[in-house]
Amino acid sequence: MSDLITKQTYRSYLFFWVAQILSILGSTIVQFVIIWWIVVRFVNPLYLSIAYLLGIGIQVIFMPIAGVLIDRWNRKIVLGVSDGLQAVGAIFLILIFTFQDQFTVNTMFWVVIALIGFRGIISSFHDTAARAIVPLMVPRKHLSRINGLQFIFLGLVNIIGPALGALLYYVFPLTETGFIIWIDVVTFIIAVLPLFIITIPDIETYITMNGGKIQTKSFLRDFLDGIHILRSKQGLLPLIYVFTLINFLEIPIIVLGPIFVYSTHLGEAIDLALILGASQIGMLLSGIWILVKKDWRRKTFVIIIALYIQIFGYFLQVITPNGLFWFMSIGAFIFGATLPISNAMFRTIFQVIVPPELQGRVTSITAAMSGSIMPIAMLISGPLADMLGYIELFLLSIVLAVIVITVMWLFTDLPALDKLREMTIQKETIPIPKVPSVGQS
Repeated sequence: MSDLITKQTYRSYLFFWVAQILSILGSTIVQFVIIWWIVVRFVNPLYLSIAYLLGIGIQVIFMPIAGVLIDRWNRKIVLGVSDGLQAVGAIFLILIFTFQDQFTVNTMFWVVIALIGFRGIISSFHDTAARAIVPLMVPRKHLSRINGLQFIFLGLVNIIGPALGALLYYVFPLTETGFIIWIDVVTFIIAVLPLFIITIPDIETYITMNGGKIQTKSFLRDFLDGIHILRSKQGLLPLIYVFTLINFLEIPIIVLGPIFVYSTHLGEAIDLALILGASQIGMLLSGIWILVKKDWRRKTFVIIIALYIQIFGYFLQVITPNGLFWFMSIGAFIFGATLPISNAMFRTIFQVIVPPELQGRVTSITAAMSGSIMPIAMLISGPLADMLGYIELFLLSIVLAVIVITVMWLFTDLPALDKLREMTIQKETIPIPKVPSVGQS
């Protein structure tokens, strides 16, 4: 373990992370409220698909770019600037909803969507930087636990967030005021404060202390180095392919879930909050299990089993009798309970075998590859639901997901991934251009 990774850096990361959790809580509340506003105002799956496409899909497009740049830039500054820009985007949303009488309904929608897209671009830089600092601050023996701890608190946040969002929507509906969005602004400010106090280890110092050599390369060369790492280890690419295809096939229930609850089951905001809350309780309990369990062997096999169970939870949600929201919540609970396991194992595998100096680009490339077809899925989910029907589309996705998981496990070298050993720093050529801060090239 590098001398730079100490108990102090671990405590500093936890301090940083707690502030980030509060920021995520604010964003979760606002995201729920805006999504429900779109559902009720337009009752159109295409509008909901576009909202998710701009909010999440655009991150997939920008993550590879963000990954290379974050390995060049000062990661602490990237985090601070990103949080500041997110606050600015939230303020613009407040102004839009406050003066919405000046806009037509369609104009209002597209302005909100544009701001959601802006926030998605900024998030691609922020989230990549936040993940890239983990191996620099957290001892490797704690990586699985910190991933589990994150899911515990994210589960809590995503239980509280939708519930508060549903309550606040009735108290301060967006049709009257953008008051709710001020929560986002305040929590973004809170997220920035620790950055003025803590020290995030510099990647160049880490490299030189471990006997590495810094070498300046082009943007394209840096990106290709990240691809090379993925291709150099047996089983890594099949793992990404599995997540890519499962992400694609699960998008319909994720994107169309709110309108499925509202239009098919005649649910209200509180019913959607109940279902989302059940999913997050599953995540919370699963995260606790990850935190308590010290040793996870055969991580790839664990991922495969978790994905099968996840699809079963998806199936239960789809076959729910009309209006039986407690039954749908059981499916959501099972679905949510498997997410921390599969994702924590996925993250830990890459955090352990990928050198810290390549974490930015490799993390972003893997995220982009596993989510590369998500924008397409988001865009076509609405029209396909209109064409096939919600339940028919969901069931088709479930059948294809089971086939994908089975084929990838039996007919690729995915099982070999469990035999991989930890990679150490590359001591010959380390592609870290000396660019000190955000905005320089």
